[in-house]
Amino acid sequence: MRISSGNSFCWETEFARVMDGSYYPDFTAEMMAKDIELGQGLAKKHGVPMLMHGQVAQIYEMCMARYGKDSGSTIPVRLVEDACQTPLADENLRKVFKDWTYTTEIADGSYVIVHKNIENPHLKISNKIS
Repeated sequence: MRISSGNSFCWETEFARVMDGSYYPDFTAEMMAKDIELGQGLAKKHGVPMLMHGQVAQIYEMCMARYGKDSGSTIPVRLVEDACQTPLADENLRKVFKDWTYTTEIADGSYVIVHKNIENPHLKISNKIS
């Protein structure tokens, strides 16, 4: 995922919060719901169909009702986990991500995420190759 078009700041920072079981990045469900509402307003104003927006807004409303407005923006994952009665991360994976954090820096003119307090197996592979 990290080396594909699916990579993003959200993937790099919020995936770990799901894996450590906290679901609480700095961006709350309430802020996400506000942004979704702003997007819906703009789409309506300009006549742009946003087929999934309404459904996503409803999911965030359900999440805030169940887990609180201050829950993290990744909280829909917990909603699915609870419905399935299965966490995405087992206890071993939760331990791996327990002390995870990140910082950012500029590298070769690009803004990059630097993961902290976690072993990166991709670095081991690239070091063996070179």
